[in-house]
Amino acid sequence: MSYNHRRNSAVSVGSADLNQGPTTQSDLGRDCVLYKRPPTPKTVLNNATYNVRTLSEEIHLSILETEIENINWDIIRISEMRRPGEKIQMFKSGHLLCSSGKESKQNGVGFLINKNLQSNIEKFTATSDRVVSVTLRISKRYRLTIIQVYAPTSVSSQEELDNFYDDLYTTLNNNKAHYNIIMGDFNAKIGQGNEDCVGKFGYGERNERGDDLINFAVAHDSKIMNTFFQ
Repeated sequence: MSYNHRRNSAVSVGSADLNQGPTTQSDLGRDCVLYKRPPTPKTVLNNATYNVRTLSEEIHLSILETEIENINWDIIRISEMRRPGEKIQMFKSGHLLCSSGKESKQNGVGFLINKNLQSNIEKFTATSDRVVSVTLRISKRYRLTIIQVYAPTSVSSQEELDNFYDDLYTTLNNNKAHYNIIMGDFNAKIGQGNEDCVGKFGYGERNERGDDLINFAVAHDSKIMNTFFQ
């Protein structure tokens, strides 16, 4: 598998890059990979991962903003946004929506970042319509990079899967911080296993996409954290 990337742009968040605009909760992402060092207990970020099915129309953004009013959150990582192009949009509430998707309104991933974290944002990187990242300053000394993914399903071709992991490798290697977290929808079944990256609470029977995720986690000294909690 080669590790060259096709599209990888980084945007420093500032007024010149923002598109003013208006402002669905669905399934939780199946798998979460925590890359190497865990955050210290003093650093607390309330995170969520949603597969929203679509945020292609402005009305969907309004619905999303209404639904998050009653939860405590800092960053919401989103899959299947189906919003075309690479965009950074500020809601009327001051929250930021950073997204990357195909012009055909397929796939699409991004972040909804709480307005209270705006001053902590260093850059948003859109590698593809399946892999994006955001880097935050969490102290004078440390930075945190969060990568959001939406992996090809089991009916996708091997080429699509290879391209996805190429993009993931590229994003991780180009945006490493002191803390690095990968989350999202890997469309993989991990099941139970003896690998160090798998906890004792894996569920179901592992599929081929699960093997691919295991291989990635082992290669990067990572843990698949969903399997460590019941």
